[in-house]
Amino acid sequence: MLIAVGRDPNDQYFPLAFGVVETETKESWRWFIQLLMEDIGQDNRFVFISDQQKGLVAVFEEMFERVEHRLCLRHLYANFKKKFGGGTLIRDLMMGAAKAAYYQAWEAKMSELKAFDKKAWEWLKDIPTKMR
Repeated sequence: MLIAVGRDPNDQYFPLAFGVVETETKESWRWFIQLLMEDIGQDNRFVFISDQQKGLVAVFEEMFERVEHRLCLRHLYANFKKKFGGGTLIRDLMMGAAKAAYYQAWEAKMSELKAFDKKAWEWLKDIPTKMR
């Protein structure tokens, strides 16, 4: 089941659309997103947040110039934690880098992460900037 949800000004989530497909593929995501955009309008600017579903990422990259796509921080951290383990220091450094509001703050957290765990730093650094 493919689902799109929205968030209102009161931080409440609500369903926008859902679709039932055989499998999550690039084609099924394209079909779903095309119908969703027809319903909500392509004249507005939207930001979509998702996990790293490769088919979905590819659809966003090829279909929309006015749509921004970001990765869900919770999913990003879950993948990070699987690969590098937990611990409050590494979690705080990764989260601090992901939540940085300007480049210098991101760079500072990334430098701390590099000093603590170079492989973790390389993994996070390799995520495309437009996805963070």
